Amino acid sequence: MCGLPGAGKSTLANCLETHFETGVVRIEYDALVTERLRAYQDSNELEAWRWARGEALRRLRSILTTTTTELPALILLDDNFHLRSMRRNVYHECQRVLAEKEMWVDMTCLWVDTPLQTCLLHNGTRDESRRIPPHVITKMSHTLEPPSIGISISKDDSSSEKTAAITWEASAMRIEWGLWKENETHQKQLMEMIRDCMEQAPAIVPPVDLQALDRATQKDREETLANALHRCDRLLRCLVGATSRRFRHLGKTPNEVRKKILSNLRQTNKDSDDPDKVDQVILSSYIDGILQQSGGTNHENDMRSNLPLIIEEAYQQFCNI
Repeated sequence: MCGLPGAGKSTLANCLETHFETGVVRIEYDALVTERLRAYQDSNELEAWRWARGEALRRLRSILTTTTTELPALILLDDNFHLRSMRRNVYHECQRVLAEKEMWVDMTCLWVDTPLQTCLLHNGTRDESRRIPPHVITKMSHTLEPPSIGISISKDDSSSEKTAAITWEASAMRIEWGLWKENETHQKQLMEMIRDCMEQAPAIVPPVDLQALDRATQKDREETLANALHRCDRLLRCLVGATSRRFRHLGKTPNEVRKKILSNLRQTNKDSDDPDKVDQVILSSYIDGILQQSGGTNHENDMRSNLPLIIEEAYQQFCNI
């Protein structure tokens, strides 16, 4: 599944589970994050998110390598998957399994393309514990990397549209929210279109050189980590600047908070392929750090009332760098 928070991915996944009836396994990333946070109360959200991404791939591998039961017809990975690198990681994990076990495995990306404002409205109706900060969804809408090929299914035009593909996105479908949400008849039609798309998906090809694949994966992770740290430092510097311009009495405190957050990231950051998720945690950590050092209740209340302006100013500067 691919799409913004609030796009309707989980609702579509529910429809697919009902349509296929049997032989469906669903790996829901949000549920894994919640599972981790409940099991380890001292775990923060970013750590839980990283664990969930790794655990999802481990469960995928476990399902594919099982020898005691029949393989499911469909494995649903329910997450945003808004970056190509995230989808590529799933493809590579399947390749590693195929290097050890001969079977047919194919992969299809279902891109739920929902207008940003609709996603924000849906997000606003969620329980507070599941609600995503609106600026995170807005920012993700600018960084989303759609699949490079697809059968494009829109509300007004059900024609198919195909373009050149990258290897791990040889099968993909773009789904406009309005079509399948309207009524049960449309849902059934869409389910059949999705089934046809998946049945036409080419088999994933095992890697020619598994060690080369592992080396390339490690190199990608190292480059991603370096880019993530640089990106976080840029965002933090924008937050420091916006804070200092409004609260000069804090002196060097904002910059000290920045250094502490970066230090923690360098020690714990092993795999950060979702900049929007990292930005969300960075922002939360920075706010907590500043509020703790704000210097008294009156200053803290003043800080809280100015936080929306600080964040808006910082993000505007960050996006213009």
